[in-house]
Amino acid sequence: MAKFSTIRRLVVEDYPKEVRPWLNKMIYILNPFLEQVYTALVNGLTLKDNSKGDVISLIIYAGETDKLLKWDLNEKPSSVTIGQITLTNGAHPTNQITMTWLYTQSNQLDIKFNGLNASNEYRVTLIGQV
Repeated sequence: MAKFSTIRRLVVEDYPKEVRPWLNKMIYILNPFLEQVYTALVNGLTLKDNSKGDVISLIIYAGETDKLLKWDLNEKPSSVTIGQITLTNGAHPTNQITMTWLYTQSNQLDIKFNGLNASNEYRVTLIGQV
């Protein structure tokens, strides 16, 4: 990606005198917008603040492989991924754990986990994106 220009505001004096009267009115409206866009892009856009989705935390109890979760957003998710998974004692699983999901007509997520050890409990963070 190309570097952003260091110019964050338009200055009326940079333009010919004949356009300054109407340009000044436009700059008054445009500069705050440009400043916000520049700040957002330079400081980084975050998933949490700049996308429509949800972070879901849950516990998978020993012997469970399926969860039915309420989806609180008003749109169908386009993806649901595992953000983090640990054992409830804080240890990290040593085997690969995968997940499949299905969005139901009743605004729920039907989640199925594969690779869980049936004797362990897991703390899971899911990220759902619209």
